[in-house]
Amino acid sequence: MQTLAKIQENTLIGMNDRYPPHLLEQGLFQLIQNAVVDQNKITKRKGTNPVAASLGTQTILGASAYQPIAGTKYIVALLNGATNTADLYIWAGSGAFTAFGISSFTTDAQMNFVQASNVLYGFNGVDAVSIDSTLTATVNPTTVPQGLVAVWFHNYLFVANVAAFPNRIYWSNLGDPTTFDQTNNFVDINPNDGDSITALAIMNDELYIYKNNTIWTLTGFSGTTFSVTTAGSENTNNKIYGYGTPSQKSVIVTGRDMYYLSFSGGIPHFRSFLQTQFASTLETGIVSYDIEGTLQGLNTSKLSLCAGGFDGKTAFWGVPTGASTYNNAVLRFTPSVKMKGKLMTHRSWVKETGYNPSCFFTSSIAGQNTLYFGDGTTTGNISQMNYATHADNGTAVVMDVRTRDYEMDQVKKAKWKYLYFKYLTGSAGSLNIKARIEQAVNFTTQEILSLQGTSPGLGPTGTFTLGVSTLGGSGIAEHRTTLLQLIGHALGIQFLESTANSAEIENLILLGKPKGYRNN
Repeated sequence: MQTLAKIQENTLIGMNDRYPPHLLEQGLFQLIQNAVVDQNKITKRKGTNPVAASLGTQTILGASAYQPIAGTKYIVALLNGATNTADLYIWAGSGAFTAFGISSFTTDAQMNFVQASNVLYGFNGVDAVSIDSTLTATVNPTTVPQGLVAVWFHNYLFVANVAAFPNRIYWSNLGDPTTFDQTNNFVDINPNDGDSITALAIMNDELYIYKNNTIWTLTGFSGTTFSVTTAGSENTNNKIYGYGTPSQKSVIVTGRDMYYLSFSGGIPHFRSFLQTQFASTLETGIVSYDIEGTLQGLNTSKLSLCAGGFDGKTAFWGVPTGASTYNNAVLRFTPSVKMKGKLMTHRSWVKETGYNPSCFFTSSIAGQNTLYFGDGTTTGNISQMNYATHADNGTAVVMDVRTRDYEMDQVKKAKWKYLYFKYLTGSAGSLNIKARIEQAVNFTTQEILSLQGTSPGLGPTGTFTLGVSTLGGSGIAEHRTTLLQLIGHALGIQFLESTANSAEIENLILLGKPKGYRNN
């Protein structure tokens, strides 16, 4: 009997394209695309699907949930294009979106929405709009600043970065977001520093103000005593110097921490706010070292388009890769999963393709909080995340998982014999199992495995029970793939599933026989 050496993946973390595949540690993959890593399993992601008919052949510049007090729940969207008969649309949960009949918004200007005291406001740096509970939309309300970003906090509506004052924050009257005293009620955040306010966020009872290169906070709220003096001299605080964000929509608050896209002229990265505060001990606050290869390929001239969403467990960021002028890829991050490696702390990242979010938002219009997005291409669609099928608007999700390169010995070659793994049966899909030696350009098919599974045996000696057992039923099965005469130092495995069906794999084990010492 031949004696075979064994390599086993005990812990699955995520993808890492910072290092070449032969240097990756256990639990890391060179690519996990359109799949989710959770509980030591790799599962094909669910799809996305439009909630209603297309709004038109334009991009979605912004979208938001809108829920007036004791009223109907809505989704509001802004469609791009100066030649439309309408730009604003609203949806009440069934049928088609209804146009507001307003088409006076600046083309290509991303809209940031915020609900304040029963009114939905939108800001894009040029235009402002308010939508009240009677569904009356007013463009550029008289007293409201036409800023870039806004938040509703402590019963004040804060609006920042109007064209003439990019470092200024205005606030409304207490409890009245329709009324601003623009002569007195404002504060300039580190004015004339060559930077401008890009984002606002709320965490731990503080208002966070992002610029491209710094992060500030505004505190000290106590009802009607909040004033220019309080804001300007006592409670405007610099939190982080050197790192900010180019994108309002990239900032995600996850309770006690914030994650955001940062860029200082090198490689764009995603940072944890808390870790950045303690950068000397926590890897400069960066949580995206694992996907530095992908981040190097982003279109840095379009980083302001980066859009983030959070479903309570996982963060999603739409990003523009290559020369794309819209978000053509999604980076998915699970903050709770990490592993201390030899060189760094590895985090759980995967990559998703097949949909192109210009904005994410959460709505309970379907009965429970659900993550939605507006399309950054010209489909004019508002779509739901984590849909019931494994397809994006009818196009099958393609799962592509590529392992690290395995080596039995750095000096010896090996004859690779078998790949063992467990998989979930009961799917109409099929798993294409491929392999390559010495980082060859292409992976070669080793086997195509049906995921339907096997039913209990038939006949007098079988265990199939009529009305109970299922042909090709669901369950965990173990499989062995015989590798086809693969001899070399480094072996990489690829799993592909290209149908609109589910797939799940776990517990990877490789068996091979080390060869003797030789010169080649």
